[in-house]
Amino acid sequence: MTDPTTGSGIDAVSPSPEPVGEQAPPIPEAGDDGTASPLVAALRRIPLTTWVTGFLVGGSVMFVLWVVNPDGLLFTRSTPTGGDLGAHVWGPAFIRDELLPRFRLTGWTPDWYAGFPAYHFYMVVPMLLVVAVDVGLATPLLVVAVPAIGFVAARLLRNRLCRRVAQRAARRRRAVSRVHARNAPALRARAARDGARADARRLLAV
Repeated sequence: MTDPTTGSGIDAVSPSPEPVGEQAPPIPEAGDDGTASPLVAALRRIPLTTWVTGFLVGGSVMFVLWVVNPDGLLFTRSTPTGGDLGAHVWGPAFIRDELLPRFRLTGWTPDWYAGFPAYHFYMVVPMLLVVAVDVGLATPLLVVAVPAIGFVAARLLRNRLCRRVAQRAARRRRAVSRVHARNAPALRARAARDGARADARRLLAV
């Protein structure tokens, strides 16, 4: 009697599996084995909000330059005259040529129609810095200013480091106090047990 599952008297022979060739190892993706460049890894760590902020700030700067610099005049060697930029060129020159030779920082100028009191109501320190750069006093000022800035920066950095060390020490003291407070009952119970055992040994020794 034939097997009904075969459909004939011949035994069903399962097909032999074909030999499978060696498969190529999978190609690791960039970053799986740590082979990604440090620049790519650093860019991946930047959050999305930082990218959006940088895009908005950069776009705003480009828009302002496109509006105020239609013909590329801001990057030429001509004297800026738009708005009050010409006054900022005139001001240091007036201080250098008229006020400082008279040992003054303010004075009357006949410019601009009937004249006006120059630097009576306007800050003069930035203009003095411009004059210092113009007449060649920038290097002596830097010799004095750079060490002063370095000293102040070192003091600020030292104070910040001291505050961080003090905060870490305070956190460690609080953690130790919490551990002692949490273990105090167990320590007292252990001390009581040790005392009871010592008393028992003394009684047995007697």
